[in-house]
This record gives sequence, C-alpha cells and structure tokens, in this order.
Amino acid sequence: MTFNGRSKILAFLGFIPLTVVLISCGGEVSQGDVGAPVEGTAELPKASAPVPTRTEPPTPTPVVDPTPDKVISQGQVSKEPEVALPTYTPLPTYTPVPSPEPTEVVTVTPSPVNTVSATHTSTPVPSPEPTEVVTATPSPVSTVAPTKTPSPPGTGKTVASKKTGTGKTVASKKIEVRPNPSPWPPITEAHWLDIQGLNELVYPNSQDPLITLLKLISSEQSDDKKGEQKIKVAPGDPVPDWMLGYPYAVKVPIDYSESPKDYPVVVYLHGGQSTLPEQNNSFMDQFYMSLQDPYILVGPTKVGWEWDAEKISDEIQDVRANLRVDDDRIYLTGVSMGGRGSYIVAAALPDLFAALMPLSSHHGPYSYVKLASMVKHLPIWTSHGDQDAISSYDVATEMVAALEKLAADVTFHPVPGGDHGGWGTIYRDQGTLDWLLSHKKKP
Repeated sequence: MTFNGRSKILAFLGFIPLTVVLISCGGEVSQGDVGAPVEGTAELPKASAPVPTRTEPPTPTPVVDPTPDKVISQGQVSKEPEVALPTYTPLPTYTPVPSPEPTEVVTVTPSPVNTVSATHTSTPVPSPEPTEVVTATPSPVSTVAPTKTPSPPGTGKTVASKKTGTGKTVASKKIEVRPNPSPWPPITEAHWLDIQGLNELVYPNSQDPLITLLKLISSEQSDDKKGEQKIKVAPGDPVPDWMLGYPYAVKVPIDYSESPKDYPVVVYLHGGQSTLPEQNNSFMDQFYMSLQDPYILVGPTKVGWEWDAEKISDEIQDVRANLRVDDDRIYLTGVSMGGRGSYIVAAALPDLFAALMPLSSHHGPYSYVKLASMVKHLPIWTSHGDQDAISSYDVATEMVAALEKLAADVTFHPVPGGDHGGWGTIYRDQGTLDWLLSHKKKP
C-alpha cells in the first residue's frame, strides 16, 4: 500500500472518534457552554437554579348546602371541616292577656228612713293600734262541767226570736236576755274557753263598719249617732259577719270548782276593728290577778269599729247562766276603740257595771264626751298619753273635765310623753286592778 493510501485510511480512522465525541456532547454544545466566548460579545449570566414553572391548582368541585336550592360559591370553600350551626327556634308569639273584669264597688247611699239595702260583706281593716303580746304561763288544770244557774232578771223579759231565710236567729231590738243557742264546753280552770253560739245570732241594729271607717278617715264628727246608717237584710240575703253576735273567750280562776262563792267578772274590749282571739287572749294573760280575790276574765272579739251594747249584754248574761257570778262586781275596761266602747256600752247599760277603766279612748267617729251624764254614777279610772297620735288626748281631758263638773268619781292618769300604747304596764299593775275590783255596784 502506498503512502497516500495509508494516510487516507488513518485520517478516516481518526475522524470516527471525533464524531462520536461531538455527538455525545451535542446537548451542552447547544447551550453555548463549549469553547471560549467570541471576543467583542457580552457574556450571558448563568442561572443559579432552574426557575419553576407555575402550575394552576385544580378547580374545586362546588359544595352543595344541605338546604335545598342553596349552592356555596367557590370563594366560600374552606379547607377546615365545617361545623354545624345550631338551629334557630322562633320565639313564641305574644298573645295579649284579657284584662280582668272591673271590680264592682258598692256605694252605700243614705235613704230618707236612715236605712239602705245592701248585700255586701265588709272586709276587716287591720287595726292601727299596736298590740302588746306576752306568753301565758301554764297554770294547774282542773275541769268541771258547766252548771246552769237561774239568771237574775235582766234588762227586760225574754222574747220569742225570729228566723231569717239564712237560718240565723234574729235578736230583739231591745236589750233583753237571750240564751246562747249552743252549749258550753267543759270548764277548764286557768285556761281559755272558746265560747261560740252568740255569733249565730243576727243583730239588725249593728253598725256597718264601712260607714264608720269612712267617717273616721274623713274626720267627720257629729254630736250623736243619728246620721249612722243601718243595713237591712232581706230573707234569703247573706248576713255579714259584723251583724252577728260576738264569739268570746272566758278564763275561770284556779280553784273555781272547789269554792262555792260567786266571782267578780272583768270584761275587756280590744282596740281597732278586729283581732285574732289567740292574740287577744295572750294580751289578757298579762292582767294581774290576786289569789285572794280572783275574778272571771272575759274577752269578746268583734268585726266592726264600734262596740255593740246589745251583744255585750247577751255575752254577760251567757256568762251568768253558766258560771257563778257576783252581780254587784261586773267591771268593764278597754283600750282605744275599746276604751271608747267602755263609755258607749256602760251608757247603754247603766245598771250593769260596778266601775269602768277606759284607756286611750278613741275620739271618732263622734265625740264620747256627751256620754258623761250617762256614766257619771260610775267610778272611772282612765289614762291617756299626751303624745298619742291616734286617739285624741284633748278629747280625753275634755271628758274628764265634764265628769268632774258632774261631781263624778273619776281618776285621770295622764302619761307625759306617752303615745298610743303602754296598756300592758297598766294591766299588770296590782294597784290598778285592786282599785277596779274594790268597787261594788251601787244599789
């Protein structure tokens, strides 16, 4: 082989590796990295890291609300799990309550004959006077059956009673002796006996407490009771409580059953319009009682303002019919409306009592000074606080002056700075009760 032929073969064999090298580096060469840059041209900056290509997020599927016809928009979709909201419950619809029917007010209008027809029952009004209450000390108990004894002649003969449509017995208009329609309970010494029966009697002449209260509020004063109205109860009409007789309590002294003697009686009239029997008894438990000269203590309870002489008369006759009573030693005392009542009842029953002891006597609805001439024959012990804002102190002193002018046996004990009260102190005093019990009815 000639030189030229050998050279061609070698040149061909050298070209083959170079071609292989170029082919294997084809990718980098295409990026311009192979070889030195051409002079006069700017070098391109090299990227530090490949720039990521932005990928669009997948389109979320719309979420459908459980509520029909409501679709949540794409912007409301949250990656957090949904929390169910509480269901809203509508408030109940307000329904107006119908107004109560107006209360009918009964107005009592005076009639030309001083009577009016009415069927209403008056509601008791609380007493303005304070009441002193003490706890009773238990006493020895002895029981004895009540003994009926003939009663001395009363203020008049017994008359046949009438009947109303209510079945209640109507008492006579005159102050006469009428028996209790109910039997007494067994007598227990030194303990209170609850006496019922007289409160089944109807007294047509009873005063309506509503009319009296209106006069007290209006401070209306009159010289007598002519302007007071009476209520007529027709057969079949309901009878108000204030037209009935008084229930009352009786305390018989210790050793009553062991002694044959007759006992004095002290009747106590409470104040205000009404009171509870238990409260009245607790107050009377304060009364001083001598073991040497014990007495029967009687305490009625009323529903009304003025005390009624007819009802008190029947009460005393009932006591006389069931217990041994010294008729010459029956005494009357009371506080406030009961002090006033002492004058009123004693004036209507001038021959029944041996002495009076009115305390803090109330001045309304009419002045009791006019009664001085009707009680002047009785020994009277009275007391009144000069700062009393409920019962007039001036009327009390006026009554004392009227009695003194009539030469009556009156003892007045003013209480400087005293208000409407202090009665327990008086009733607990031995000297005061001894004064009361020292008198006997004048022949």
